[in-house]
Amino acid sequence: MRNYMREWRIRNPDKASAIDRRAKKKFKIRVYTALGGAACASCGQTDDRTLEINHKNGGGGKEYGRLGWKVVMLRVLKHPADYNVLCRVCNAADYLKRVFGVSYKIEPLTGTAPAARELLAR
Repeated sequence: MRNYMREWRIRNPDKASAIDRRAKKKFKIRVYTALGGAACASCGQTDDRTLEINHKNGGGGKEYGRLGWKVVMLRVLKHPADYNVLCRVCNAADYLKRVFGVSYKIEPLTGTAPAARELLAR
């Protein structure tokens, strides 16, 4: 069975990629739910394209590189108190605060500027 699946994936790379994307998205939703929902814990952003898992004590990049995405997500499910969901902007601000001691106030887009309205319309 294993060889058949491997051969099928080689013959049908587009279908295999679509299946992988759906499975990864379902798994991410499960992880977000374990962490309190698919919203940034800092600013409330809910666009899942911008959400990331934040390692509260740092070291996420090294952990992903060493263990891979799926193993890290399984760790998140096992120890949710060590992680939270942040958008990319708030995650970067958290990193700057942790590493350099620099604090930033992150405010959601209000839609007053033309560029902000265009981003919100997407």
